[in-house]
Amino acid sequence: MPKLDELLKGATLVALPDVHTMPTARAKAKALIESGKVKVFFIEWNHERGSCYSGEKRVTWEELSQPEARDEMKWHDAADVTKFLIDNGCFEGIDPLDASPTLPELAGLAVFHGVKVVPADADPEGVKHQLDTRSDDALYNSDGLKIRDAFAGEHIAEYLSNPAAPTVGRLMLWGDNHFNRETHSDGRSLADIITAENSTIPVHVATDEEMK
Repeated sequence: MPKLDELLKGATLVALPDVHTMPTARAKAKALIESGKVKVFFIEWNHERGSCYSGEKRVTWEELSQPEARDEMKWHDAADVTKFLIDNGCFEGIDPLDASPTLPELAGLAVFHGVKVVPADADPEGVKHQLDTRSDDALYNSDGLKIRDAFAGEHIAEYLSNPAAPTVGRLMLWGDNHFNRETHSDGRSLADIITAENSTIPVHVATDEEMK
């Protein structure tokens, strides 16, 4: 099997299974983004947070990744971008116990490098409404994962099916349980769903060894 950075040179979507309290997958994502091989970065974050406010102006992630944004926002490094994302509510509600590099830090790094960042998770309140519950625990049981991954799989496949989407450098960072068929009530992992939505998108779920 080619190394992950080699896979990024082709159409394969490289999926890093993340244990949110461990740095392994996050450190690998950081290294791959810094290598310059990543062109689009899918993150496990509410898709409805697809834009942020800069003062009274609403800016999309697509706009943030444009080269002119760096000059307009006066960003000197990735830390400046991360601060902007946090200060403007892009990651409101992020778990403070998550490992470093955090999702805001990785997103800031990606934006600074001109990578398109795409939040692609379902809206948690919408998922709980479908399950007729107010409990956050429902987001992580088999039925919650089924709803969330059906949404994410369709969203990611649709994005990559757009002729304007990057054809190489495709990376995603997502919770490891989403790639385990046994945690899903329908037996389909997120990787299975993405490929089922568009068979032209091969998905490679990185192993622990590959993320070292």
